[in-house]
Amino acid sequence: MRFFPIVISPHDPTVIYAAANVMFRSTDEGQSWTQISKDLTRDDKSREGSSGGPITKDNTSVEYYCTIFTVYEL
Repeated sequence: MRFFPIVISPHDPTVIYAAANVMFRSTDEGQSWTQISKDLTRDDKSREGSSGGPITKDNTSVEYYCTIFTVYEL
């Protein structure tokens, strides 16, 4: 199961943000979304692989994707 950040604006409770590889914004309770950013990840294939040591891999599946983990509206 994958989770992504969803944030309600602390300045305007009618605005919701959701992050994938780009940032989305909704002003109608999530009925429609508008992309408001370009790709925010590195999309660097050399960094997308198994993590951990050669004996014990630390694989949770997110290491295979360039993922945004947190969002905060200023």
